[in-house]
Amino acid sequence: LLQSPSKTDSQAGFKILLDLANDGYPAAMWRIAVMYSGYATRKDDREAIVWFRRAADKGLGAAMSRLATPIARRTFRSWARRNRFSTSGGVFRLTLIGA
Repeated sequence: LLQSPSKTDSQAGFKILLDLANDGYPAAMWRIAVMYSGYATRKDDREAIVWFRRAADKGLGAAMSRLATPIARRTFRSWARRNRFSTSGGVFRLTLIGA
C-alpha cells in the first residue's frame, strides 16, 4: 500500500500507520518517523524525531539506533579534533551503517 505509485494509496497507508502509531505500536511509530524523514510525505525533521523517540521509548532498537547515529558522529568528530586525527578519510575514518 505504501509503495503504490498512487498518491491516494500512499495517503491511505499513512493514515492507517498513523492510527496504529497513536495506538502504541512501535513499528508503526518507526515507519511514521521514516516517512517524515522524507519518504512518502513532506519532510519534517522535528516530527520525525518525535516519532523516533516514541518508538525508542517503546523499546524498538532501530529507532534507538537512528537517534544515536548523529550523536555518535558528533562525538567521534570531537574526539578526532582533540586528538588531531583526520575525519575526512584514511585509516581513522568512521563509517556508520544507516547514516
